[in-house]
Amino acid sequence: MKKPLSLKMRFALILGLMILATGIASYFLQKHAINQELNLLQEKIMDQIQGGQLKDMGQTLIIVPEVKELFQGAQEKVQIQAILSTLAVVVLGSLATYFLARRSLKPLERLIDHMKDREMKNLSKPLPSQGLPGEIADLTQSYNHLLKRLDGVFQQQRQFSAAAAHELRTPLSVLQTRLDVFNKLENHQEKDYEEMLSDIQDQVQRMTQLVDHLLTLMDTESLEKNDLVDLYDLFDEVFCDLTPLAEKREVGLELQGSHIQVYASDLLLYRALYNLVENAIKYNKPGGSVLVQVKEVKDQVLVSVKDTGIGLAPESIQEIFTPFYRVDPSRSRKLGGAGLGLSLVKHILDLHQATISIDSQLGSYTEFTIWLGKK
Repeated sequence: MKKPLSLKMRFALILGLMILATGIASYFLQKHAINQELNLLQEKIMDQIQGGQLKDMGQTLIIVPEVKELFQGAQEKVQIQAILSTLAVVVLGSLATYFLARRSLKPLERLIDHMKDREMKNLSKPLPSQGLPGEIADLTQSYNHLLKRLDGVFQQQRQFSAAAAHELRTPLSVLQTRLDVFNKLENHQEKDYEEMLSDIQDQVQRMTQLVDHLLTLMDTESLEKNDLVDLYDLFDEVFCDLTPLAEKREVGLELQGSHIQVYASDLLLYRALYNLVENAIKYNKPGGSVLVQVKEVKDQVLVSVKDTGIGLAPESIQEIFTPFYRVDPSRSRKLGGAGLGLSLVKHILDLHQATISIDSQLGSYTEFTIWLGKK
């Protein structure tokens, strides 16, 4: 593939063509002006001869051809000088433009070299922008901002991958340990088999739930978000699905508000609201309650999910949406949590340009408040 011309070479060629075009136009204009002046002078001399203003006709007849030849020679010299001067200006102007463009684009070339040197290991190192021309400095700062965002994404990806690997390794390690203990036993009783099968079922269920969450996180980007969703009806569906769990945990469910519609992905929004209500039930107290409110505030929709459970400490509120974060790891594993439920909620709401906030008091309550745009 043919390599395109450099930017400085393009500048030089463009300016050279402009100077050449200007020179050619100037040449023809000068030639036209000289011809006009010569014709006028000849007409003036002829008028003087015919009018008798020049008495010595013999001398005049000799002078007129000499004057004509003199002006024709001068015209040719001027034309040659114009052509040579135009070519000189084109060549010198093009060279000057090339070197000036090369000098002006030097900071851009250094910026390109720095960009080529960027790798995942040094994305956090910003490119120098001090002392650069205004436009290139702005470009460098924008590129630094992009690098910072990319570095943050890669950091999150590495942390997420490490956490996911750890979460998948844990049940496998538990299964391996149980198998090793089981193999060391000489006389296997029926009770040993039952315990082994129960442990295997629990760990497989845990890994299945984790994989389901991971697949959901991967698929959220591809789903359309233009379903007309009635939030009150959607919560009513969530309550129906979670009623057995609520009855088992002795937690009451209450839904208040009105039928308000928004444009969203029905599947994703159901998953987010399901996770919020499920968490409110799991981390509640026996005899507690979960109150859900749906109401319209000006041009937005407010959704509130409030429980009477164990509450959150201030430091936990800051990390609650981080993937694989658990307030109480032992309790979360006992309840079957993978630490991805609330991070999935936050991700889904971000896709719908919605916001979520938390108000909680340790040992008393936790309230999640969601703000959604109306349809």
